[in-house]
Amino acid sequence: EELGNDVLENAFDGFNNCLFAYGQTGSGKTHSVLGGEGDQRGLLPRILEGLFQRVAARDMSSVSFRCRVSYLEIYNETVRDLLVPVGGQSKSKLEVHH
Repeated sequence: EELGNDVLENAFDGFNNCLFAYGQTGSGKTHSVLGGEGDQRGLLPRILEGLFQRVAARDMSSVSFRCRVSYLEIYNETVRDLLVPVGGQSKSKLEVHH
């Protein structure tokens, strides 16, 4: 229940946040971030649900909110936007600067 609370607190204090999963192929990154249904949900759906619950509970007469979400995969130096449907994105190589 407390996982992700720091991210929510920081967001409501006006800070940008990042959820970063790093590890070997097959180590459970996708499951940790996305999870499954119900109690098996991962961090991202839980954090977003908490975010929108907090927004809905606020007095909106003097406050406005803007939420921007990016969901990216970097694999073999290729960046993929996971919010774009599979056929609609270009495969661009990630430029590595030394």
